[in-house]
Amino acid sequence: MSTLKFDLIVIGAGPGGIEAALYAAKRNIKTAIISATKIGGRATWGSLIPSKVWLASAENAQSIINASTFGFQNKETPVLNMDVLRSRIKTQSSKAAQLYENRLVEANVDVFYGMAKVTGDKTVIIEKEGKETVVASAKHLIISSGSAPIFFPNIKPNKDHIIAPKIAPGIEKIPDSILIAGGGVTGTEFAFAFAALGSQVTIVQAQNQLLPRLDAAICQRYETHLREAFNINIIVDTKVSAMKQIGQKVVTTLDSGEVIESEYGFISIGRKADLSFLENPSDLLLTPDNMVQIDEYCRTSQKGIYAIGDLTGAPMTANKATMQARIAVSHILHGAESTLLPAHNIEAVYSEPPVASIGNMNEEEHAEFISKSLNQLVKPNIWNEAAGFLKIKIDTRSGLFKGAAGYGKNMPEIMAIIQTAMNNDIAYRDIYKIPFAHPTFSEILSF
Repeated sequence: MSTLKFDLIVIGAGPGGIEAALYAAKRNIKTAIISATKIGGRATWGSLIPSKVWLASAENAQSIINASTFGFQNKETPVLNMDVLRSRIKTQSSKAAQLYENRLVEANVDVFYGMAKVTGDKTVIIEKEGKETVVASAKHLIISSGSAPIFFPNIKPNKDHIIAPKIAPGIEKIPDSILIAGGGVTGTEFAFAFAALGSQVTIVQAQNQLLPRLDAAICQRYETHLREAFNINIIVDTKVSAMKQIGQKVVTTLDSGEVIESEYGFISIGRKADLSFLENPSDLLLTPDNMVQIDEYCRTSQKGIYAIGDLTGAPMTANKATMQARIAVSHILHGAESTLLPAHNIEAVYSEPPVASIGNMNEEEHAEFISKSLNQLVKPNIWNEAAGFLKIKIDTRSGLFKGAAGYGKNMPEIMAIIQTAMNNDIAYRDIYKIPFAHPTFSEILSF
């Protein structure tokens, strides 16, 4: 069996892998990409796009419910048609996948479907059931295999009343009540979506706050907002020890011994690196939390092998994976001369209102914090979206942004201004002195 030769093989066709393949091919690197699923990966077909369609439905439900604030008469509570939702998810996932596929074809990237196994010396065996095995090798590999959900024997979905993000669209109706195990990004987004669509929601979070990577003060305000606006019950510092279905109910036992009954259970307790591509997993050094260890150029412990995206650890965001893809390809092209290095990336939670953060928000010497509320602006009050708060960290010596965190309408877009400033060494005072369009949400940075 002959071996196909490439300059670069990308394993995994999610947002990061696709960006790596396109970024390389456009720079005349002979590139192949291997996908174990349909193009787009888990992000397109199981997590990112499906969840955002859910969230769009929830946001629209809230708009209908709140229409009376703007003078409209509400006569009916909106009811979500699950068949329409499933159809919309499929349509949006298919559309995104087709766009990705078209771009790969236009860039002359060779696309292979099947399970990839790295056997050594950057040789990859591609196996697809019912088809001939393909063997390929390359000077460089970029691994973008993503992550998989973590389950335990007593805490796992049953595809009935105990569900997980990927199988959530399969439920027959919006449940009357649901307990969500895990208060990270995914758990928090789905908590909002279910609550906005009519469920009584309880979140159980093992750590002492939701969104453990978020600034504590902002998180405390955000938790208060969720409790008051949606009647979401939030239990922190407690683990779920067991979740089982009895009849048409789910019984959840906490490590405190407390037992909570709900119609549905939802599991989002963490994710782990997908290392199924490795014939010998010990070939790559891992971090203490079992993610692939990389340096500033996304190089792994194996020469010529790079890793990007979820399998490199938190934050598990598409924008981080995309940036890592460019960093890895730039290093392949320019080696030590490469000037593309990790940038400050936004972490966002697309609840309503959304949450966003960037940089380091820890207390430290030569740093000050500036806090601002959306209720001080005209536009948020007109739109009845004044619930929101922004906290900014500034270096007192240089005046540069060190980080920011906040929640509120349009917060990820507001954070994009700060991201631009942080990545281009623009001082807070230089942003502050420019009056933005009035009235807007972005004025929170310039008043």
